[in-house]
Amino acid sequence: LYVSRMDQSSSDASRPSLQQRLHQLTDVEKSIDVLLKNAQFCLNELAKEKQVGKSKMDEASANFRNALNFVESTLSSNMAYLSNVCVGTPHQGSTFAAHHKMALAAQCEQSLHSELASLTKAHFPKDERVGADDDQWMETTQLSIENSSGNTSILNSSG
Repeated sequence: LYVSRMDQSSSDASRPSLQQRLHQLTDVEKSIDVLLKNAQFCLNELAKEKQVGKSKMDEASANFRNALNFVESTLSSNMAYLSNVCVGTPHQGSTFAAHHKMALAAQCEQSLHSELASLTKAHFPKDERVGADDDQWMETTQLSIENSSGNTSILNSSG
C-alpha cells in the first residue's frame, strides 16, 4: 500500500498541472497560426510562375511539419487526459473519490442509526419501561452524535 501511494505521488508530480495544460493549449493555438502561415506561403509560391527558391519552400514545409507534429502530440495527450477524467480515474482536480467516500460514510451512518434503533426497540420494548412516561423515555434514549461537519445531530432510538 505504501509503495503504491509513492508511485502515485511520483506519477502525479510528472503530470502537468492545470495551468500548464492551459498554457499548452495556448501554444497549440499559436502553432496552428504558424501552420496556416506556412501553408499560405507554400501555396502562394506554388501559384507564382517564378518561385523564390527550393530552400524557402523546404524551410516552410519543415516548419509546417514541426508545427503539425507539436499540435498533434499536445492535443493527443490532452485528449487522453480528458478521457481519464470522463471515466472517473484519479486526476488533478478530481473530487469524485472524495464525494464517493462521503456518500459511503453517510450511507454507513444512516445504516448504523437504523440498526441502533431496531436494536433498541428489540431489547427495550415499550412495555418493559417501568416508571417512565413516553417523553422521559425519548429523552433518555436520544443519542447525541457528532457528525463530520461539527454539528450535533440527535438520533431518536425509539423510532
